[in-house]
Amino acid sequence: MFKLKDVMEKIIKIAVSLFVKNGFKATTTRQIISEANIRNGTLYHYFKNKDDILKYILVDAFDEITKRAEQLLSEEENLVMHFSLRIALTLKIVDKDPRIADLYTEAYRSWLIMERLLPILIEQSEKSFQEYSPQLTKEEHYIRSLAILGCMYGFIAEGHYNKHINFEKKVSVLLDMILSSFSVEKKARESFIERSLFILSGMNDNEIALFPDK
Repeated sequence: MFKLKDVMEKIIKIAVSLFVKNGFKATTTRQIISEANIRNGTLYHYFKNKDDILKYILVDAFDEITKRAEQLLSEEENLVMHFSLRIALTLKIVDKDPRIADLYTEAYRSWLIMERLLPILIEQSEKSFQEYSPQLTKEEHYIRSLAILGCMYGFIAEGHYNKHINFEKKVSVLLDMILSSFSVEKKARESFIERSLFILSGMNDNEIALFPDK
């Protein structure tokens, strides 16, 4: 008999596969239920709807990107560098795979999902920018984190639908805006941006892929 956690993880795994293969909008909860070979009530025991499933997927992706950034940098590395690389790596992942860009675009439209990501980003920003902006209040970190997610959505959607801005320019502009808002001086900003782009340039497609087996 499946443990509760096993059933939940199975649903998420099937949903990821279907979302990536067919797109978020085209995938129905009925398809997820059928592929997972579970009853209707089982899915709704764990998740309210498709957005709720996508929320869990995005939180897992957020954690995975954080782990990858940590693997690419040493523990002694400046925390702002870790923060910068997480942002740049997220943009690289969606830039390389339009299916993942579709998922992120849908996710960033949902306040349910944004509301779940905000506390994670706030915690990271408070920890990362203590050296540069120790005076910032919780509300000010909230406002900046909200702006970061909004800008991320804009750049991801632009890349998904238009692709008028090249990847390096997007990363440079976005990171410069973010780091400036936390009072990181220009020379340091340029260094963090240059290093982030350099690290990403050395990664192969398998290292970048968020769901390499899909």
